[in-house]
Amino acid sequence: MKTPADLLEWGADLLRRSNADSPSLSARLLLAHVLDCSLEKLLIVLDAPVGPEKSRRFVELVRRRSKGEPVAYILGRKEFFGLDFQVSADVLIPRPETEMIVDLVDMIFGPEDKAFFADIGTGSGVLSVCIAARFPLFQGFGCDISYKALHLARRNACTHGVQEKILFFASDMGEGFRAGSLDLIVCNPPYLSLNDYGRTGREVRDFEPELSLLSSADGLGHIRRLSITARRALRRKGVLLLEIGCGQAEEVKDIFYGWQEIKIHKDLAGRDRIIMAVNP
Repeated sequence: MKTPADLLEWGADLLRRSNADSPSLSARLLLAHVLDCSLEKLLIVLDAPVGPEKSRRFVELVRRRSKGEPVAYILGRKEFFGLDFQVSADVLIPRPETEMIVDLVDMIFGPEDKAFFADIGTGSGVLSVCIAARFPLFQGFGCDISYKALHLARRNACTHGVQEKILFFASDMGEGFRAGSLDLIVCNPPYLSLNDYGRTGREVRDFEPELSLLSSADGLGHIRRLSITARRALRRKGVLLLEIGCGQAEEVKDIFYGWQEIKIHKDLAGRDRIIMAVNP
């Protein structure tokens, strides 16, 4: 009978040979999922026997991972800003750098502030749910062009008890908001150009939704559209927080010419990541 140590050695070796990202970590995450334990507990039970059914299940998941399928899709969940979210192949996998948007909202607003906000292109709802959970007096909207994404976002809002604070609806880049109705807009839009999309790895290109990644030929088409809808929907002095791609900062600043207090915030790797702009 196999032990966790045996399975981890086999799994990491297969993933390494298949050029999967983070082979050892992937194997640990998948085995912890199969054994229904934490990564910490997994280290304690390395020599315990694993039954044949769970061993077969682990092998199945590792083989899926070896073909490039991201761990988050295999597990059906991903942590974001300390909360656990359901994810599926219908939505983009939440990235740590996107958490910067929630950090910036924390810097701009206080816990006693009232505001109406919108998460445009909400996907799995991570931004809208985190913001609604952190600000008791906020009311929000989550919009997306994908009905499957909206269904998942509603489920995540229910999981975290903020379903009464967020209205989810179908919209293409924020169309449909009443003029001057919002205090805050957050958005992680598609911003990859055709060339950048073609250079992404198989785990992104073959598994994550193209709809959430690829914009126009230069990668700025969705951001140009957002600049128009956000300008109309935000009240005067309303704030936009927008994730952008590496190397897009100057072009995006030109798109938002005429807005106030335009600032570019860098991620932990020193790359331009979030643009903040205030509606004049």
